[in-house]
Amino acid sequence: MHPSLEISVMLELGEPLRTTAIEAARGNMDELDTLVSIVCDDEMEWTQYALRGVSPAFYSTLDPKEIPLIRTQLDTLDPEWVATVLRRVAWTFRCLEVLMNGDILPSGAFSDIWQRVWAWTQFFDEFYSMGLPFPVMYEDPPMQPVDQIFSIAMNLFNRVWQRIEEHPEEPGLARLVSDDFAPKVLVVVGRVWSRLLRLKDDLGLYHISMIVLMERLGEQRDHSRSRRRLNELGFGTGGSWSDLATTMVGHILRGSAGRGPKNPLSHDDCQLIYSMVTLSWLLPRETDLRDALYEEGYAAALTTAFSALVNTPAIPSPFQFLVDEVFRLLVATFEYRASFQQRIAQAIRGGVLKLLFDYAKMGGNNLKKDALIRQVLTEDLPRATLYRSVLIRLPKALSRIKPLANTELVKPWSELTALIQERLVLLNEYENDDLTSQRGCDNVQCGLITHKTSLRRCAGCLVVYYCSRACQKVDWREGNHRNKCESFSSRVEHDYAHAVPRDWSFIRYLINRRYQQLRETIALRYLRLLFNARGPRQNLSPSPLLAVWFDIAQAPGQIKVRIELLGSNSESAGHGYLLTEEAACVRRSHGRLRLHVLTMACPSAEPEEGMKCIRFFPLRCKDSKMEDGLRGILNQIPPRAGEEELDVEYHRPRVQALLATLGLETH
Repeated sequence: MHPSLEISVMLELGEPLRTTAIEAARGNMDELDTLVSIVCDDEMEWTQYALRGVSPAFYSTLDPKEIPLIRTQLDTLDPEWVATVLRRVAWTFRCLEVLMNGDILPSGAFSDIWQRVWAWTQFFDEFYSMGLPFPVMYEDPPMQPVDQIFSIAMNLFNRVWQRIEEHPEEPGLARLVSDDFAPKVLVVVGRVWSRLLRLKDDLGLYHISMIVLMERLGEQRDHSRSRRRLNELGFGTGGSWSDLATTMVGHILRGSAGRGPKNPLSHDDCQLIYSMVTLSWLLPRETDLRDALYEEGYAAALTTAFSALVNTPAIPSPFQFLVDEVFRLLVATFEYRASFQQRIAQAIRGGVLKLLFDYAKMGGNNLKKDALIRQVLTEDLPRATLYRSVLIRLPKALSRIKPLANTELVKPWSELTALIQERLVLLNEYENDDLTSQRGCDNVQCGLITHKTSLRRCAGCLVVYYCSRACQKVDWREGNHRNKCESFSSRVEHDYAHAVPRDWSFIRYLINRRYQQLRETIALRYLRLLFNARGPRQNLSPSPLLAVWFDIAQAPGQIKVRIELLGSNSESAGHGYLLTEEAACVRRSHGRLRLHVLTMACPSAEPEEGMKCIRFFPLRCKDSKMEDGLRGILNQIPPRAGEEELDVEYHRPRVQALLATLGLETH
């Protein structure tokens, strides 16, 4: 025990304070109540010397000697005695909010008192749900007495971290929150954090924000330590990354929801937001936490914080940098492909379009800020127009935008709005078009195209459809679905990372529209490829299939027409994919399926990897009339001589006549 905590130190106090302090230290509750009133009510009138003089009394009232007895015999103890012990400790905690502030106590005394605070806090945490008879500490905000105690405890915890932060020259202080001195201290902080968030205790949340900031988890070079401490915090919030993510999102919203010109952000609000920003710096390496945050509405929370910062007339010092950092984090959420459309839809719903231009007006010339704004306008939002779930939110968002004063953004904005309007027209057509409701039977020997409601879906994979049970049996036995059903199930999960079913249906419509627009061009190009391929070519199939590759990320969409190669993984084989099984399926269909493929950024890959997913989107046809017709035209053309090029314009009328005879074609 530090010498300044000896009972004899209080002999230097004047009367009647000396008697009150000594009797309180001996367990006299009436005298303790008097001492608490003096310290807490007259806090501003106390000198550091006087506060230091009564510290032995509070060190004594924190004696954890009763903990083993209460822990092992709680059911048999006198409830009034237990209540008296808890009242003694609770009011001591309240006084320590004053006593542990700043440098009132010498480091040694501070450490000794913290050791007892930690012992009692551990006990309270262990017995949180046991209904211990704590006293009511204050009336506002209304909370259960046990939660009031933990709110005060977070203030004391904050004092410890602050003392360590302010005195790095004292190596002994850092051990106070180490695993050796206070094992799993952040587990306790995490548990209290999730409870106080539900109770909307802003003062307790402020102290937890300060603890998170001073832990510097997002700044540490020792990744193993920061991950261990982060895991402790997450274990306290519930034990999973999802629990930690939910708590972080709620914390951001607690500091930003409802803030704006009439209710601007306060310093404490900014502190709440900033603490979560520093945790977000961990996301590039803590991918499990990143994924959990994205599932729990992180983009929506960041948009709310961004709105609060943009709409606060004067952001409190020193947090002016926060608006740039929150916007950077928001844009970073769009870079990850999995469920991209959900996050950008959340941002649009939160008003990000209008906020972009309000934000552009703020501050001076910031090249990074301008680059991020342009990235959203020229890359992220155009890509989002692929998704029905995003498009339906855009008309309302567009109506909020006033004419632009920023001339640098006029061009990208006008291009974006033109694209949005074009896609909205297509969306309206899609909602009223029956074409996407048509689908083909996946028994390639049948291929009947009919309304989707007339087909039955495989209950195992939920991917393939059949017009009858007989067709399902044939495909199971002869079409190899027996071996592919399980892998198709995993594709469903992968597809959901890209988009929801209605989004996929709209994407199918976009592909179909693009194909119909370019059908004649595709047919002529196929004819030219077949003409060029005739002859003794070892890498060509005797009857090569047409492969059409779609990339519709940018309007109006790119299309590449290729012919099937054999045994090659080269780029010309289709972006490194041979699609052998799909090609075999198309061959078995005898012209009722055509090899159409969609390429999209892979949702399972990191942004820097640039990987793409290849998805088989077969064109379903009534018959093989197109391919048979093109080969008939080809057979009437003399073989290629040398490097001769086919004059496709000469054959265009015949191709047009052929296309006019085709029946229904749909993806």
